[in-house]
Amino acid sequence: MSDNLPLQAKDTFVERLSGSHQFEDVFDLEQYTDLPEDWLIVATDIQGSTKAIDSGRYKEVNTLGATAIISGINACTPEHICFQFGGDGALLAAPKSCLDSLVASMNELCDIAEVQFGMPMRVAIWESKEFFDRGLQFQVMKHDLAPGQHIFMFSGSGVDISDSWLKDSSEAPNLFSRTESQLSLEYLEGLECRWNPLKAKHGKMITGMIKVRNPKNAQTILTQIHKSLDSKQDTSPIRYSTLPTSWPPVHYYAEWKTKTAGQAKASAYLTFVSVMSFLLLLTPIVWFFKSKIPYVGDLILRSDFQKYDGMYRFVRDLSTAQADSLTQLCEALYNKGEIYYGLHESSEALMTCMVFSQNDHVHFIDGGDGGYAMAAKGLKEQMKLANGAS
Repeated sequence: MSDNLPLQAKDTFVERLSGSHQFEDVFDLEQYTDLPEDWLIVATDIQGSTKAIDSGRYKEVNTLGATAIISGINACTPEHICFQFGGDGALLAAPKSCLDSLVASMNELCDIAEVQFGMPMRVAIWESKEFFDRGLQFQVMKHDLAPGQHIFMFSGSGVDISDSWLKDSSEAPNLFSRTESQLSLEYLEGLECRWNPLKAKHGKMITGMIKVRNPKNAQTILTQIHKSLDSKQDTSPIRYSTLPTSWPPVHYYAEWKTKTAGQAKASAYLTFVSVMSFLLLLTPIVWFFKSKIPYVGDLILRSDFQKYDGMYRFVRDLSTAQADSLTQLCEALYNKGEIYYGLHESSEALMTCMVFSQNDHVHFIDGGDGGYAMAAKGLKEQMKLANGAS
């Protein structure tokens, strides 16, 4: 979200949230703030995303997940909103004054998903009061990536419940009404998918999802796991040495399909040729000078490769020894009844970019081959076994 928004957007709930520079602070639940009762909570996911991922369409799934965030931000501008990328979906919180524009933007997103990708989407919009009236908590905090740029973390019992409410609209009134959009594409500004996959430097790209069974123990346990990941070497999936500068950009296709929805074929193909030609000219410049380009350095800082929403989510570039150590630690904590976890291994990570300006950009990271969605399968299987045993 831009630091150059009109003055009337400055003194808002989001602006008043305290921000944290140290990632470990996100595990301290005392630092979270309740959402206002008159705010909205928006959740999206793709129906049948696992099947799409199994067929190799994980970049398209990621693109639609990121587009939900970008559409929400554009729909609510100049108001600031909270958001988190989940791989095959997104979670947002926004002022109630944005309801009509949010409904319009989400309808456009649903049409793009169905017409361009053949992927039906689920969308739900609730008043946060619906959670509070049922004794559920929904809290948020900011994590600062760079000056003036942050992502958001969520906590509280309502975060988990929102996933089941999204799949069962009878649980709470859904303010989203599905109607056909005009496909004006006015909500897509900022979407970019032009970087090739980020290859693992140390050997394995591990996508992890870890949920502590007793929230009171979350800070201690997750801090232990987090420190184990950062103890020996840089395990971020994105760095100068792994930032790909090859051509062609194999995943631009997903951005192109999204941004040319409803256009005539000739116009759409002209857009494809124009952008690909521009990127062909740009590639050698980035290859030679990427360490001197401020945007590239900022890109590395402004990635969401780790986050918290009631569970610790991360994508890390690990050696075989580190990956084995992480698995052993998680297995030991699972056997002690402390956590549920899912880990997915691939050779690469994917990056989907939200770029509003040279000073306002965030880069959403997911593991290759459906990272978060595949890690979630393992975690849910553990939870199902535990619930069955109890």
